[in-house]
Amino acid sequence: MGRVTNFSKEYLLYKSMVYASEYGMASITARRLANFCGCSTYPFYSHFKSISVLKEKIVEEISECFDRYLAEYKVDDFYSIVYLFNEFFAIHESIYGIIMKSELDMASLFKRTFTEYIKENTEINEKYLLDLLWLNALGSLNSDQNSGDFFEMMSSIWSKIADLEKELPEILKRIEYSSFR
Repeated sequence: MGRVTNFSKEYLLYKSMVYASEYGMASITARRLANFCGCSTYPFYSHFKSISVLKEKIVEEISECFDRYLAEYKVDDFYSIVYLFNEFFAIHESIYGIIMKSELDMASLFKRTFTEYIKENTEINEKYLLDLLWLNALGSLNSDQNSGDFFEMMSSIWSKIADLEKELPEILKRIEYSSFR
């Protein structure tokens, strides 16, 4: 039985993302992807000018997926901001795999969109507060939620900021850590 030669651009992009989540973006070559998909390199080059263009499309798809996620996401409280990435990556585990195995920069992928989303959906506009929320959201990805150390420390820092900053938006004043989230 011969190899299938009729692959859609969408299918090849999807399979490339699956490959990247397992092996990382640096390992992507036309031959490796063709072998992974069971085809020649021709379908890749017929849909994408180069492997670099394909890699750009993968990054673009990650960004668009995050945009679609944010369109449905609701900020209820402080922790819904901090847990935003945890919840996104729980749904999109393969994207997390691509990012971690490819050493993609989270800031270049998500920070601008994250910041704009927080500005539009809360009363938070100050750069230092947005930067702190960004760091907290990233930090929550690398912390053990069961131990609670990171979250307790984060809550105490924001409580101290609330004591010092009288004009703090309401969403940043009502911070109480609960380990069951």
